[in-house]
Amino acid sequence: MDLLPPVVLIIASGHTEYEALPLLLRDSLNDIGRRVDVRFPPNHRRLDAPMAARLVKAGYWSLYPRPQKAVVVVDCDAAAPLEVAARMTEGVRPLLADLTNRGLRVLVAAAKWHLSGALLPILIRSTIRSSI
Repeated sequence: MDLLPPVVLIIASGHTEYEALPLLLRDSLNDIGRRVDVRFPPNHRRLDAPMAARLVKAGYWSLYPRPQKAVVVVDCDAAAPLEVAARMTEGVRPLLADLTNRGLRVLVAAAKWHLSGALLPILIRSTIRSSI
């Protein structure tokens, strides 16, 4: 009997990520034996902590097998990436406490400008590979 590959749930915002992430991550994560599901805020809404939590919860309960990891990718443009990622982490942590108690690991990554959108799959891939 074959085991199903682990699922990684990616939550992202921004036009570059909307077009590039599904294609780039699908190829780069499948070769290390991970299944990826990428989700975006509906109608190009802003990705804030409550929206990220809703998308993670919807993805968690709609996928089988349940995701082991969720990566929230924040588009920080000209702001400091560490500050934006820290704010998102602080905002998302209490909203996803029920899922983290079930074993879901939530990571927050920040993409600054569009250049890091191309490098983001490498960052996510190395983060996921090293933490599994």
